[in-house]
This record gives sequence, structure tokens and C-alpha cells, in this order.
Amino acid sequence: MQSIISRQSTLSRGLKYQMTLIAAALLTFTCGKNNSSQKPVVQTERTGRANTSVDAKYIDEAPSVSSDGTKIVFTSGRDGGTPRIYTTTFSGGSWSTPAKLSTSSGLTAENVARVSPDGSWALIQGGTASGQALVICAFATGTCGTVATSPWETGQFEFTGDSALFYYVTGTKSSGGSLFVGTTAATPTTSQVGASDTFIEAFWSAEATSPYSLVTARKSTTTGKKTLSTRSFTSPSTAATATATDFTTDVSYAAILDHDSASSSLFTVAAPIKPSTSSVFAELGTIDDPTRISIPLVNELHTWNVAGTDQGAVGASAGFETISAWITSDNATLFSLNRIAIRCAGDGDSTWGFSMALITLADKTVTWRHLKKPIDLSQAPTISADPCDRTTNGTATTYDFGASAMKVNAAATAAANTVVWASDMTGDPEVFASVNASGVTTVYNISGNRVP
Repeated sequence: MQSIISRQSTLSRGLKYQMTLIAAALLTFTCGKNNSSQKPVVQTERTGRANTSVDAKYIDEAPSVSSDGTKIVFTSGRDGGTPRIYTTTFSGGSWSTPAKLSTSSGLTAENVARVSPDGSWALIQGGTASGQALVICAFATGTCGTVATSPWETGQFEFTGDSALFYYVTGTKSSGGSLFVGTTAATPTTSQVGASDTFIEAFWSAEATSPYSLVTARKSTTTGKKTLSTRSFTSPSTAATATATDFTTDVSYAAILDHDSASSSLFTVAAPIKPSTSSVFAELGTIDDPTRISIPLVNELHTWNVAGTDQGAVGASAGFETISAWITSDNATLFSLNRIAIRCAGDGDSTWGFSMALITLADKTVTWRHLKKPIDLSQAPTISADPCDRTTNGTATTYDFGASAMKVNAAATAAANTVVWASDMTGDPEVFASVNASGVTTVYNISGNRVP
């Protein structure tokens, strides 16, 4: 049986390398096993990370991918169990052997990173001897400079689409944080935005070039809601005095907001909803319809435009909970990571887990990207739209329903894209990437760091 794990503080290292058990008996990630009595747990992170309680040196997770899909950074414990950021580059149809990004970050541990869209820089958040810090490092040389010494503990930082600027939040979520914008450089120039405000999150909108637009969220005066605002500016100095324009106060405080999609006009809101017989997800698979289970939605995914208009639900067919969602720059396609249940003909019980989907926004068509797990776990999985197709080249297979931490390259379209994620399908968390080009999707095990 596999378990869903989140990372917790390892006091001896003064860092957050989460290893707390969320659910010891959530699911069995093979079809036809008896797990119908096991209720799916509520994820505590929007990434939907699925880690396992193995030696820390075999944990690889939290990938980030460049705009063109050729550079990836991710967190790995392979350096003696201390989390460090590793990189890999795609060239000639293969990914390079992962290499440590930096030996001079100044961090005692490197917990999470974002690669810039142009692949030239990485922002890394991690531990220091006295607390936390955010640093910026050159992808090619590993040379780093310190950005902040009190970054938000949940990784609130991201580059603009042209890689010229980045934002970050300091403070704590319980009391709200301070927002800063910085230049992309070895010694960045930063300015505080909205000095009298406290923020709970932020993300870039219209992010390709200057002028930039930053969407921010703060607690609303309405109980249980948050207010979204936009600020437009051309540089960190002008960001400091940019006027905030509120455009909605009607988003649930618990809603998951889009943080890094490529769209300049749309973003996603996955808001919790009350259980209802009309808002349900019908389990996937080939089980006879009279016995098919309908699961109440945990949240409902909507698209909004940056003018503050809710454009309605994307559709209830992509799982009973959205963990994360990502919109392409042409606003035509949405990638999502979802919690699902399946039952195939001959199965006695349902199987619960996580899966990815590609959704055409014009007609809400869903194309599932289930991961077919090979018998030889040294091989990467393949992608199938049918969770009940259990053979590969005549050999029986199962499915990996443990995908987590999904990211998509900014230049993605429905026909050409690079999707990265983490999964413990091999028995320990590994990073995977699917490259879709010329109508062919190939999945790669990026990590190569399995437990012996």
C-alpha cells in the first residue's frame, strides 16, 4: 500500500523537509484492490505532493520547467539526505543527468525552486543557520545572490513571463505577508509593494512584457472571502507606488488561485463548494452505470478574467477535486491535476487517486492523461486516456494514480507541451516529464534516483 506524505520540519537541520503522514491508508494505486472503504483525504498543499516515508536521500520532488520546456529544476535529497536543487536539460531527445545547480547558494538546505521562463535563473527558497532565505542563482554557473532573509514559508515567489522581474512575499500566512518586486540579476534591486497592506498570495497577469500586472489577494472585510486587486508597473521602483485596483471581493478565502499560467487574460479559481447531489463527479471506468459511484465535489474549477468576471465552471468531469490548474497562452487549453476515483468491469471496489487532464475550454472536452505503470519500474510510465486499458504490448500493467506537483511549460499548446510532476510510483518520490511533440508523447524519468 502506498501512502500520501507531506513534508514537516526536520529540527536537526533547521529546515522544512516535510515528512508527516497525511493518510496511512488512503489508497492502493492498483486496479481491482479492495479499498472502497477508504475515504480520500483532503490535500493540505495546492501542489498535491505525494511523497513516501523513505530515506530522505531518495526523495525527488517540486519540479519547475522553463518556457520552452528544455530546462527543469527540482528538489532532491540525493546529496546525503539534505535537500538541494538539481537541474536537467533536454537536448537531442533525452534529458541530461541531473546535476546540482549551485555549491554557493549559502543555504543549509534548498527546499523549493522556480526556474525563470528563459531558463537563465532560478529562485531558491531554503534554510539557513538562523532561519530561511530566498536566493537567486544563475542556471549556467550556479552563482547566487541573496534576495530576502524572511521569505514566506510556502514558496510564494515567481518570475514574470519575460524573466525580467520576480515577486516574493515575506511573513507568515496567519498574519499576512509583505510583497516585494525585484529585478532578475545576481544582485537584485527590490522594492516593497503596498507598504501598508498585508497579502496572502500573488501571481502575475499579462506577464509577457512591460508593463507588468500583478494580481494580489488580501483578506476581505466579508467573512470567508478574499479581495483580489491588480497593480500595473514597469519596474520595481514604479511597483512600489503603483495604485491597487480591486476587481473582486467574491472569492472564497479557501479558494486555490492560479499562480503561474501562461494566459495574460484568464486565471483559475478552484473554490470549495458545499456537498450537493447536483455537483458530483461520476467515477471513471467501465463499470455498469447503475452501480457507478457519484462523488460530491470538494471544489469547483472556474475561469475568471482579469477584469473580475467569473466565466463559469470549467466542468465537473475533471475529478472531484482540482489540486492545480494551468491555462495556455492562447486561452484554449487547460491542464489540471485532479483527485479521481475509477472502477473497471470486474473490479469489486473503487480505486482512489490523482490523475492529470487536458481540457479544451471552448467545449469543456476532457482528455485524460492517466499514467500507465510498467511492470519494469526502471522504465517511465506511458500516458493513456483509458484507465481500464491494462495491457502494454500484451503484458498486464497497472496505473500510477500518485501524480503530484504538476507544472507546464509556458509555451505549451494542446499539441506541443512539456508537463513535469512528481510521483512515488517506483516506491520513492521521483520527478517525471512528458514531452508531447509531433503528435507523440514520451514520458521520461528525470530523477534516476530510486531506492536500491
